[in-house]
This record gives sequence, C-alpha cells and structure tokens, in this order.
Amino acid sequence: MTTGYTCSLEHLTDELARADELVRAQIQRWRTSIAATKPDDAWGMAYVDDAEVSRYLATSFRLAGSDGDPGAGMDREGAALVARCRRAARERAGKIAARLKATSQDVPLRLDLLVRRFGLDDAERDVLLLCLLPELDSRFRRLYGYLHDDVSRGSATVGLLDEILSPPAFAARHVLGPGGRLIDHELIVLGAWTAAEGPSRRTARVEDRIVDFLTGCDRADARLAGAVSDLAPAAVSALAPAQARLLGALAASPGARIVLTGGDQRSRRGEAAAIGAHLSCPVLLASASAAAEPHAMQVISLAFREATLRSALLLWEGCEALFDRGRPLPAWAALLRAAARHPEPTLLDHAALWDPEDRAQSTRLIRWPLPRPGVAERQGQWVNVLPDSAERDAVALRLAQTFDLTAAQIQDAAAMAQDLALRDGPPGAATVDHLLEACRRQTGRRLLTFTERVAVPAGLDLDAEIVLPAEQKQQLHDLVDRIRLRNVLAERHPADAWRRPKGVVCLFTGSSGTGKTLSAACVASALGKDLLRVDLPAVVSKWVGETEKNLQQVFAEAEDANAVMFFDEAEAFFAKRGEVRGAQDRWAMMETDYLLQRIEGYTGAVILATNLRQQIDEAFLRRIHVIIEFPFPDKDQRAELWVRALQRRMRDQTREQIVADFSVNELAEKYSLSGAAIESITEGAELMTLRTRNHERRIDHADILVTISSEMRKMGKPGLA
Repeated sequence: MTTGYTCSLEHLTDELARADELVRAQIQRWRTSIAATKPDDAWGMAYVDDAEVSRYLATSFRLAGSDGDPGAGMDREGAALVARCRRAARERAGKIAARLKATSQDVPLRLDLLVRRFGLDDAERDVLLLCLLPELDSRFRRLYGYLHDDVSRGSATVGLLDEILSPPAFAARHVLGPGGRLIDHELIVLGAWTAAEGPSRRTARVEDRIVDFLTGCDRADARLAGAVSDLAPAAVSALAPAQARLLGALAASPGARIVLTGGDQRSRRGEAAAIGAHLSCPVLLASASAAAEPHAMQVISLAFREATLRSALLLWEGCEALFDRGRPLPAWAALLRAAARHPEPTLLDHAALWDPEDRAQSTRLIRWPLPRPGVAERQGQWVNVLPDSAERDAVALRLAQTFDLTAAQIQDAAAMAQDLALRDGPPGAATVDHLLEACRRQTGRRLLTFTERVAVPAGLDLDAEIVLPAEQKQQLHDLVDRIRLRNVLAERHPADAWRRPKGVVCLFTGSSGTGKTLSAACVASALGKDLLRVDLPAVVSKWVGETEKNLQQVFAEAEDANAVMFFDEAEAFFAKRGEVRGAQDRWAMMETDYLLQRIEGYTGAVILATNLRQQIDEAFLRRIHVIIEFPFPDKDQRAELWVRALQRRMRDQTREQIVADFSVNELAEKYSLSGAAIESITEGAELMTLRTRNHERRIDHADILVTISSEMRKMGKPGLA
C-alpha cells in the first residue's frame, strides 16, 4: 500500500532524487562523447588536441533531443546507461505521483504549492529542481563543473539545462526566455549575458527566497524590509451579502483589482483585512511610495512574488505616490501588469478617482466604496464602548452627531478618554469632557500646514461669553443646531442629498472688535470641535497654481480634522471680481472661482468674518447659508462688557460693587468702545498695577481712565483731558 508524504522535505527529497537521475544520464552522455578521449591533464584547459578533434569529427552534427532518443549518437553501452537513468527518473516520477495522491490535504507540500501557485509546467519544475541541486548538495557543484569542463562553473547554465532535459530540444531556453514564469516571478535568476560567451553560457540559479521557501523558511526577502509587512487580521470579518457575492465573482477571475475608496486609512485597512478573512487569505500591506523610489521597481515584482508564495492578498497603500501631477509613473504601469498576473485580487488604496486607459483589454477593476457610518450606526458603536450609565445613550447620541468618526476611531477615542481621566485624577469613568477631547485628538492628528489650531476651552458658554442682542444670540444657537443636526437631516432624506449643500457656510459681519472671532470659538466649543484659522499669507503664493494647491490641502486637512474652518478678514479671500486687465487679474479670478467651488464641496462648517461686507463677491454671498450681523454695542451692552471684563480680573467683587466703584454706567455712556477695546483697556489697567510691584493692589477707576486715554489715542481719537 502506497503511503503519502508526511512532510514537505520528504517530497522535495524525492523530486531532487528524480532530478539526480537526469543529471546521471547527462554524465553518461558526457563520458561517451567528450570524456572518453580527453586526457586527465587536459580537463579545464583552454586547448583542444588532435585526438579530441578527431573524436568530434567522427560523428555528424546532431541536434540534441531533435530525434526523441536521448542515447542517439552514442555506442550501445553508453545508450543503455542513459536509458537506464531516464527509466529510473520516470519510475521515480510514478512513485511520487502515487504518494502525492495518498498524501493528506493537511500536509502542505511546498514544492507542489509553488508549482500550483505560479502555474509552472513540468519543464519549468524540472529546471527549478536542477538549479536547486547545487544549492542543497555541494557534490553537484563539482558535477556541474565536470559537465562544463570548467570546475569554476558550479551552477547550471542554460546550455547545460537544455542538454539534461533533451528531448525535447531547447526546453530550458524556452522556459528561461523573456516572459517566462520562472523569470517574470524571479524564481530563477540568470547571470549576466556576455557577447563573448552567448546566451547558452548564462548561469541559472534559484533565488534565495525560493530556496528558503522550499526548505521550510518563511523569512521574507530582505529587499522588502520597510516596504511590505503583514496586516493584522480583521476584528470583524463579516461582509455584507452583496459584497460577498461581488467578491466571489472577482475571486473567480485572476488578476482582479479592487480600488478601496472612502473612509480613512484605518477603515480601508480594516476592510482589506475583512476581504482577506472572507477569502481565507492573509493580507500583506505594501507601500506604493517605496515602489516609487528610483531603482525600486523591483519592489513590485518581489512583493507580488511574496504574496503568491503565501497565497496572500496585496494592499498597495498610497498609490498617489506613483503619479506625478496626475500622470502615472512607469512604476504604476508595472504594478498594474503584475496585478493582472496575480492569482488573487489586488487591493489598491488610491484617493483620487482613477480608471485605467486599457480597461476593455485588461482584467477586472471594481471600486469598493467605504461609506462612513451614519449617525445611528455611530451611536450604536459609541453605546458599545461606553460604560453602562443612565446618560450613556444621550452621550452616545451627542458624540455621534458631533464627530464623524469611523468604528476604529471610536474605539481609540474611548480608550484615550480613559487615559485622560486617569491623568486628571483617580481612576474612574471618563467624563463627557474627556470624551470630547479624545474625539478632537482623533480627528486632529494630521500636521496642519496652512491653518492654525485655535485653543478653544472646553465648555465655553456662548451666553456667558457673548454680549449681543437677543436676535443675534438666537441666530448663533440656531447655527450650532444646524451644524450638529445636518447629518441627521441628510440621513432622513437621502434621496434629496444632491439638492442639499454638503456643509454649512456662515458669514459673521460687523465692525472690528464686536465679537466675531469669539463667537466662532464659542460655536466650535459648543460643537466640541477644533477651530482652524486659515493662515492667509501661507496660502497665497506668487507662483501660478500654487495657491489652488495650498487651498486644496487646507480643505483636506480640515476634513480630516473634522473641524470648523475660520476665515478671518474674509474679504481678502472673497473680494469682488473686477475687470480682467492682465494675466495677474485672470489668475486671481481663477483662484477665487476655485475657492468658491471648494467651499461648496466642503462637508463641514465654514465661518467667515469680515468688516467689509460690501466688498464680498455677490456670487459668494448667494452661497452663504447663514449671515449674522454683529452690531456695534450700544450703551447697555457696553456696560455689560465693562462688568464682565472687570469681574474676570476681580472675582471676589460683586457685580454691584464693580458698577459702583468704576462708574460703569458713566463709562458706557461717555465712551463708545467695542468689546475688544474694553478688554484691551482692562488688561492694560491690570498691567499698570503689576508695574508697581505691589501685587496686592487692585485696579481702580483712575487706572481705567489712564488706559482709556491710551486706547483712544491708538484709535486716532483725542485722549482724556
């Protein structure tokens, strides 16, 4: 009874023994044709004597393997020896086939896996084995040197492999030619070709990674260090039924390409891991930027070889690096060609909308969208990670409405909130403030180049901080609700999404110092978001096209940070477009047009502040959803501003004491000052008390009058007499 193989090395040993019989047959041919008349002292020498020449001329030219008789042209005894070796090889092949049939499916035979995964035929397999012999048995280095009549040539050559495998003729030359699987997949490495020796003298050796694989080592190729790594398995591997059906169809057609779109990097990695789990394949994470480096195109072929060896999927991250201003680099074409040959689907992480030019003639390409979770889904995910409490559902709803996070980000934010709670006090449950701060950090990890993150205190009370008429205050509250609930509205009417603007654009207009910037900070604080102030000097560039590029980065950073964008002095960005009198005017108008389009497509909240509403372009005013007018404070509002500014510096004084000691009503009646000017005056008065080096001294009415005089002169008005 035939027994199956119990380990991979046992099978490899039998196959190498079969290849050994083919080498023995070639040695018998050599002994008969060359060695029979060659003197012992002439081996490896560069000259040929008359006896050897006569031996060669005694036989007419015969193409090895052309007549199907491996012993042709030899005497009877030599032909018999060759036939016996060939017969032994065939018998071993039959026994190997029988043992393979009896081998359990649970026993991974690496040579068999290699043949099947790379689609090798019998000739390619035998070339691989013949090249492997001197790697595993040093005797064959000497034997190959003997067959080359040159002991320095211990590796197989194309010509020697042709002779060993004949018939048929030129079997090795065909499988080792350009486009052959052994060469394309870098299973065999050919030595340098020189015109002096010709292609038949090129050495052929098994690539180191393949030797390692066949001998049981799974160490990746050192050249892939930093470029390819293992992706952690998915925590949840379930796919939607429609996705599972689509994946089944793609897996049935080799060379399929799946472009992952939407979501963030972690969610795309998670989706790739889920796809791999569904197909029962590991996933390798490959860096496209590493393949874009000079002289690094080999990374692509090595990465696909590694994935094929391990029957794994490849996720190429950062494919934008393989494009230069929208034009694909040569490495991108090489990647697509390799993906078309790969037996498993290839996953591409490509942020831009891209389609191949040869789609009709190429393998399948499918876009795999990753829609961000809706409010209800996010709320459910928050409920799962928050500790059980009476307020859990309400907190989960608030976080879900405020932050557009993925499932992975929600888990990270919950863990970070616990760390923040531990930092602030004894171990205990994280508070809402901790959760809000953790969410802001999740969305604000990216380095902001053209924006400034405004430090907004958590829990900033709009009513307590802002002094405005009741109508304007209500407008600010309505704005907060509109921003917070826009996702709920979009999910309630998904069919009308195309009619509705993606984000919220608001304009704060009014004279300087009336509270526009403070109101923007209060809105961001009420939403639990960061406030990003756009840095105008950094954005605007004198070089053509650079301003648009910078603006694109600004909006990308803001969307990633899930923040409120704040354009101060908005008239500089959105000024009226005038007559085009030159190239400079034309480019300025193009920048304004681009900004208008980008504002409309932004999915978050944009707040603009201006002192000069009349200079804002009318086309942009039509795109604004909310306009809030900040009037100059009247007498009663100025009195309230004085009280609040002084109370912040003298917290032990009551409101009545401050009004009496500082003649607040008289100050409000006599001096027409903005809120920012009043804040500056009280700060200046406090500095005056510190200059006396008497830290016990309080601000008094005289200090206020002195700093009022200084502030009036700063504004170009006469000071106090």
